[in-house]
Parts: sequence; C-alpha cells; structure tokens
Amino acid sequence: MAQEIQSNRLEDFFGKSMEISAEEIERLQSTIFPAVTSLWVQAIREIALVSSFFEQTKETLGAKKKALEQEIKKTIEIGREFPDDLFLDFPVLEDFAWLSSEFAVVGLWRCVELFRKNAIEHALGEDAAQGLFSERKFQEILRSQGIDGSRIRCARSVDELRCLNNAIKHQRQVTDSLAEFPRWKEGDELGDLERHYCRLRPLAERYLEDLAKRLNTKFPPPYGVKNAKKDQHG
Repeated sequence: MAQEIQSNRLEDFFGKSMEISAEEIERLQSTIFPAVTSLWVQAIREIALVSSFFEQTKETLGAKKKALEQEIKKTIEIGREFPDDLFLDFPVLEDFAWLSSEFAVVGLWRCVELFRKNAIEHALGEDAAQGLFSERKFQEILRSQGIDGSRIRCARSVDELRCLNNAIKHQRQVTDSLAEFPRWKEGDELGDLERHYCRLRPLAERYLEDLAKRLNTKFPPPYGVKNAKKDQHG
C-alpha cells in the first residue's frame, strides 16, 4: 500500500510537472530506493525551478530589449533626437543577462551539493555528512564506501560545474582550476553563461541519478547503514 501511495505521488509530480511517462517512473522506482528517490525528486524539482526562473528572466530581458529597439526605430522615423540615456540601457541589459546566468549556474550547483550531502547523511548518518561541502571530504566518503567518484556518470562535467561555481563566487573570471576543462582559458571574463548552464544542466541530472543508483547498490532497501544501526540497538 505504501509503495502504491508513493507511486501515485511520483506520477502526480512527474506526469504533470515534467511530462515523464509512467514507464519512466516505474523504471526510476525500481532502481532507486524510496528515501533517495525522495531526495532525488526534490533535487530535480529544484533544478527545474532554477531553470524556470532563468527562462522567465530571459523572457523579461528579451521583451525589454525589443521595446528599446522599437523605441529607437520610432525615434529615427519621426526624426526626433535620441534621449541621452537611451543607448545606455543596452549594456545594462547585457550585464543583467550575465548576472542571471551566473545565478542559474550557482543554483544548479547548489542543487547538486545539497543532494550529495542529504543522500550521504541518510545512508551514513549525520556525522559522516559533516564537511561534505568540501569536495575532498566528499570523495573520501565515497571511497570509504567503495565508490569511485570519478566513475559516476558525468562526474567530470559536474566537477566543471563546481569549478565554474567557485569562479563566479570568488573571481568572476576563469580560474586555473576551471581552465583545466575544455572551452575555458585562464583569466578570461566569464561573460554570459547561458550556453554553459544549458549544457551542464542535463549532465548534472544524469550525475544525480547515477549517484543515487550507486548508493542504492551499497545500501539496498529496506536497510541503509543508518537504519541498520537503529535496528541493532532496537
């Protein structure tokens, strides 16, 4: 009965919000155990919200740019002098577009980072989850459980996302660690990151799904390490 209720909830969410087929829902349920399914669904939902906000921002900026272009065209047609600040609006819009793309990248990494922390905490307990916002600590935890972090699907791209997030927050230009990945040159301005966000988002989602599957392999239902410890003392 509990499994049926969970299935309906997943179907409600995926079917209406993300238009994923019932077959896909069933496949996900059969490969990811319930607690991590919940965390994974939450992460994917948050990524969708980040993308929705980003798309709405782009639409607003596009409408504003179009309005400015129409105003310029009309001014030329009637032979009126241009307002002094009219052309200053274009670089402002460009700056805002760059900023919104930075927010999207930072939001995407936040979703990945929080899922990793919450999933490890579920499997190994709160103590193991301490300090997991450190990449070195996270990889150590995975190795201690026999999981090679570099072999998780799209791990290289997620590491690029991490380095890009750090570059945005700390320097706003390409850092030496980010320059280790293709497409980046150290010292360059980051610029508009829209194409990078659109490229990295589906890769991050694949990474999260594969990480959840690997944790399921190590801690199959109904007992993860955390639950097993409780059972031993109960």
